[in-house]
Amino acid sequence: TRKESSAASDVYKRQVPGVFDANNLGMTQLNMIMSDLSLKEKRLSAQLSNLAVKDHSGVKLKKLALDLEASDQHISISDLQLSVNNTSLKGSIQSKFTSLDNLLQKPLNSSLKVDVPELKIDIKDALYFSPDLAKNPYIDTLSQRPIKGKITLDGTADRLNVSNVQLQWGSSTSIDLKGSFINLTKPSKLFARVKSSTIRTCLLYTSPSPRD
Repeated sequence: TRKESSAASDVYKRQVPGVFDANNLGMTQLNMIMSDLSLKEKRLSAQLSNLAVKDHSGVKLKKLALDLEASDQHISISDLQLSVNNTSLKGSIQSKFTSLDNLLQKPLNSSLKVDVPELKIDIKDALYFSPDLAKNPYIDTLSQRPIKGKITLDGTADRLNVSNVQLQWGSSTSIDLKGSFINLTKPSKLFARVKSSTIRTCLLYTSPSPRD
């Protein structure tokens, strides 16, 4: 009908290349491979070998792979591989809770353990979700090189322990951090305890040559 054709045309017009819109998805090239899915004695296990999909905005999930184990008191994601455009990570995530009801009603009470030994962040990928960042000169500078590193943390929203954060930007700028964050969900009471931190950077500046 004309109305349906007009509605479809309006949706098509709202599809802006380079801008991701969760309310207007246009997924193509969907590829999913899952194996070893089982549910036994309140325990779920599954292996996602690969999930890949592309959105009309240009955001491309190149790969999502993981091994999942879950029960009424824990969720474990191991062998996690995630690659979106030029950003990627490998690692594992574990969460423990008293019950599924408690997880749904009070998810912030759950304990969390995250281990990401391989991390690569391309700041330019963030522009798909927030195009205005392109106007920020600091973001423009950061986007010139990827951020690489590793992250290990555990705890709860009340106290999150950062065992190891190592980030590298280029060959001469790096950040090493260990510590903890208290009251993450209460901005007025948020407190950080830094056990050790190291920031290394080398900024080169060449002054203009004097005129004759």
